[in-house]
Amino acid sequence: MRPVEPLDAFLNRACATIGDRIRLGQVDKTEINLGKYFFDNQSLLDMIYQSIQDNLLLNSYYYTLRDNFGAIDLRDTVDLRLPLVIGDSSLATGFEHTKSIDDDSYNYIVVAKDDKAAGVRNTYVSEDSANIGQWGKLMHYEKVSADLNEAQLKDRAARLLALKNRETVSLSVECVGDMRVIAGSGVKVEIEEAGLDMWALVDSATHTFEGSNHTMKLNLRYGWWY
Repeated sequence: MRPVEPLDAFLNRACATIGDRIRLGQVDKTEINLGKYFFDNQSLLDMIYQSIQDNLLLNSYYYTLRDNFGAIDLRDTVDLRLPLVIGDSSLATGFEHTKSIDDDSYNYIVVAKDDKAAGVRNTYVSEDSANIGQWGKLMHYEKVSADLNEAQLKDRAARLLALKNRETVSLSVECVGDMRVIAGSGVKVEIEEAGLDMWALVDSATHTFEGSNHTMKLNLRYGWWY
């Protein structure tokens, strides 16, 4: 169970249950308290991922969990931005940019919670009817065990809609290598052909060395929270 506490406190407590098999690195303060949550047959890693998502829903602020050479870091994603521009006139040699609604795009959100005393399951819906008319109904169903009241459950549904009611973007860039770039880093992307001029998060980085030639392929994510 997760008590009422900030994300960083929950991470510290979760890792402490494993003992010296886990080494913590830099854990940034997250400030806002997360609500009580009863996890159902989930691993500690899934509990932490769920808590990062809950933190994002509460204050639209994203934190990155990453392995930093054997230590677990929890970093404010914005603080991982590098002074690096990748694009038409800087480093990039090719790119692929696609948009889709097939992966994690939803315009109809259902949040459900069991009322064991009454023997019923209450559901709370948030939807974008205009978008449903355009895409069809794309439903995301979430059953929560968190200690949330009716107003909080309605708010969770609305926040999930705000997060997921958009196209999923895939951006892959091939470019000149820079060893500072690792998963979790932030880079500025400027590609006029794709209409891109924004900060993006490195989801994965593959570095290739051939003699003195260093290149990298970056899979990037970006969105309203970044």
